[in-house]
Amino acid sequence: MDEGYSAMKIIVSAILSLAPGIDSQGPTPNASFHLPLNRTQISAFPLMLLANGNNREHREGIDGEFQIGAGKAKVSISRDEGASISGQGKGGKAWEVKLKNLSIGLGYQLYSGDLDKNGLVDLVLVTYTAANGFLPWSILSIITFDSQGLPVLFCDGQDVEAKEEGIAQIVDLDGDGKAELIATHYDNDDGKDKWDGYYIADIYRVEEAQWRRLNRYGNYSFPVYTHYSSEDKGEHLIRKPEKPAPGRRPSAPDFSTTLLVASGKIMDVIRQKNGFASFKVRTSKGGVVRTFREVWDKCYQDDFVLTIDTREKRQISLLAGHEETIDLDLQTVKFRNAKFYGNCVPGKLSPNLVWITK
Repeated sequence: MDEGYSAMKIIVSAILSLAPGIDSQGPTPNASFHLPLNRTQISAFPLMLLANGNNREHREGIDGEFQIGAGKAKVSISRDEGASISGQGKGGKAWEVKLKNLSIGLGYQLYSGDLDKNGLVDLVLVTYTAANGFLPWSILSIITFDSQGLPVLFCDGQDVEAKEEGIAQIVDLDGDGKAELIATHYDNDDGKDKWDGYYIADIYRVEEAQWRRLNRYGNYSFPVYTHYSSEDKGEHLIRKPEKPAPGRRPSAPDFSTTLLVASGKIMDVIRQKNGFASFKVRTSKGGVVRTFREVWDKCYQDDFVLTIDTREKRQISLLAGHEETIDLDLQTVKFRNAKFYGNCVPGKLSPNLVWITK
């Protein structure tokens, strides 16, 4: 891999020559993908900047209509209420996305663009945290739209670089007009201290509004692990790969909206002592499972995406673990069908997306 450093100037052309260069099962025959991938070596996926908290007129938020999804959507962003987006799908079905837990006090960027090339305009929101050290300083919220013009929400806490033309971590690696997300997380759970950890890079691909975490890209298996180095300046979207030390098992959360980890009928909803909601589900095979979340798990945020989908409306929200009304709100979904996606802790049923239907 040392030769990757001497080939920096040809990385962009090598990557763009991969089309179609992404494969979740195995490498493409002629793929040539060099690591590490520098932030300046490939352009961000083209997005339209709708609002920027750095601008004086947008600093306190916005309230207006934009071409989003299948038509016009109302977008409201404020310091007190977070973000709320609402509209209608192709058949007239109403939809609403509420992100009330996201603060814009430290700034924000709002973008639009067709990420999956399905003819429907998607929405991307970047907000910022007060975190320091290895905790992510930003929250990436992506609203994509399915073939019916209805939203799907993807949320991840990671360090992103928001630019005028787009976001450095949202790119088109294979030149097919569809976006890939390069997601990097840091994990030191089994290390000696916080400096003894690994950067973990994953690639997600969006197809028909759903995000899928890839096992392979080009000649490489993912995720890519890189041990922390004090010399690292954060210049790479994907750092030079290396094998974790013997006995080390660094891991990152899986935010896939295509990875079904459990499904069934909700039998009970309780509030754990740590504040998180726990769902008891009877699966189609007759077994009973219960979801579990820890106070400090692999997902940065202490909430999960809750989608309630009825014939009349699709409503999506970030449901915080500390909500005082969490039991009352969630009791209304008992005995409904539910699907659970993603995992915040490997080896546990710890989904970050709960999709409930009648």
